Amino acid sequence: MPSAAELEALRSKLKATTTVVRPHPCVASGVQQFGRDFLGDPEASIERHETEEQTRNAAVAAAELIRAASCVVIHTGAGIATAAGVGDFRGSNGVWTQLSKGIIPDDSFDITACVPAFAHMAAKALVDAGMVADVISTNHDGLHMKSGLVVGENLHELHGNVYVERCVRCFKDYARSYPVLRTADRYTGRDCNCGGILWDSGVDFGQSLPQHQLHNAQTAAKKADVHLVLGSSLQVAPSSLLPRQYGGKLILVTKSDTPADRSPAGNLSVRSYGDIDTFMRTLVDALAISVPRAPTLAESRVVSITMLVKRRWALRAERVAALKAGEPREVNRSLPQGWSHHIDAESEGIDYWFHSPSNQISFGRPCEEPEPTLPVSCSLEARAQAAERAYAAAAPTISETRAALALKFAHAKCVVPVPPPSMGSGTAASKAAGKGKSA
Repeated sequence: MPSAAELEALRSKLKATTTVVRPHPCVASGVQQFGRDFLGDPEASIERHETEEQTRNAAVAAAELIRAASCVVIHTGAGIATAAGVGDFRGSNGVWTQLSKGIIPDDSFDITACVPAFAHMAAKALVDAGMVADVISTNHDGLHMKSGLVVGENLHELHGNVYVERCVRCFKDYARSYPVLRTADRYTGRDCNCGGILWDSGVDFGQSLPQHQLHNAQTAAKKADVHLVLGSSLQVAPSSLLPRQYGGKLILVTKSDTPADRSPAGNLSVRSYGDIDTFMRTLVDALAISVPRAPTLAESRVVSITMLVKRRWALRAERVAALKAGEPREVNRSLPQGWSHHIDAESEGIDYWFHSPSNQISFGRPCEEPEPTLPVSCSLEARAQAAERAYAAAAPTISETRAALALKFAHAKCVVPVPPPSMGSGTAASKAAGKGKSA
């Protein structure tokens, strides 16, 4: 048995542990019908299974169809991204499936921190090799963009992209290197060159699809004589119709039954219920296509929400130090009262906005909104709270700021201006927030 001295020596070598607290998915009444409504066909949540040999045989058959085709289009749904860590909607643990059981899904996962799965990179390699003309996707995660496909050229995203914002007037898309976060009124705080305001590009149920993306996708689907569908349940129109309504042979790789499986006069030529990455590995091997590794976030030149939040705390600490050192506060009269602007090169040029004396800091828009909650360790949360207290202690109070302003304007023999109304949807202040910054 070790002595007390030996145990103490061993204890000194141990590293401190941190408990990571995540929200536990709970059972809640009243959400079952909501989940069933969006789930649609209950069969869509039942996953089928096949052997790995069956998956490989289906991939070899698909390779023969692609090799003989004149134009191939890939259609992707949520199932292609599960290997990258992104949850789907209608799978056995999908969002709608869980809600139909009364379970609130755990939404603490940061999808913007994911890198492309093998299937994403295989799709990019097939496009580069000239064997696939276009990729049409209903995914919002930005993983196809991270793989190297170009939005609006060989990539047509019908349900938006977390890295893209869209003008509500001329519908021009702006691809960003940072996540475009949804606000209460969806205005990102940036404006289009045409003068219209920019929204996040996400498409909700009941909303119209972006017409330029839909037109490009329809044009591509009409030309294809082979459609390769990866991870889509083919449940949501009009994207679900594109692989079938214009003719051409259909290769379908998804774990649940779809309307295409039940259509007696359909164009289904190859069917696999297997793992998508396994299918694509066999497919590219049969076509003698080399697939590059997935790029890191840095190589894709994008940042994640988690990175933005960490950087925000670092910037806050820098401002605390500057205030303690007696440096003057930034004043920009083109912005709403109390706001200053910082374009951060370390965060790929994203806008950070600071407000005094409320001591808030936001990115993407100068508005006082609740800061996004992310899964953080206890130690990180404690550091964040300590930084918040330090910033509040270093900043002047509201009464001190008002007194300083009154003194300043008294010397200038001016009337102290009335502070503008708080930021909100449709107010003059919200429009003013779009001025004095670049889109």
